[in-house]
Amino acid sequence: DDADVGAIGYFHSDNYMNFRADGAEVFRISDAGLHIGGTGDANALDDYEEGTWTPSSTNLPVNTVHKAIYRKIGDIVFLYCDITLDSSPSDSAQATSLAGFPFSCNDDYFQCNSRVAGLNQVIEANIAGTGAVFRDKADGVICTRSEFAGDRCQHIFIYTIA
Repeated sequence: DDADVGAIGYFHSDNYMNFRADGAEVFRISDAGLHIGGTGDANALDDYEEGTWTPSSTNLPVNTVHKAIYRKIGDIVFLYCDITLDSSPSDSAQATSLAGFPFSCNDDYFQCNSRVAGLNQVIEANIAGTGAVFRDKADGVICTRSEFAGDRCQHIFIYTIA
């Protein structure tokens, strides 16, 4: 059946449903999935997921999770967290890390999308597996627990999965 309402309409058969705007296909739903902007493989949305995750750390425990969300579109993962780390231990003996990512990344990634209250330096995250280790971007030195202890931290991570 063809049904048109002004310049917007839809067409369906036993195998699929097309939605059109001004005569152009906007998206198609079929047994092959959702296609946006066309029916080719490049237009297929093959995976989408969103939710919350639980940031953790063995070196400096997470005291408060203000917000921790993710979006996964295809093989790309977008993570965000706003956390406050425990104030103890506050020594300089160990590196500061974050774990608990909902998906394991397929390679090592270096990103500068972190903010730590009280630190006046650019922090770089080395993302690997299901977590990240932080270092000072300027000199490459791994950040210590004392640099993050008791601070509120906000991180954005973008990576691909296998």
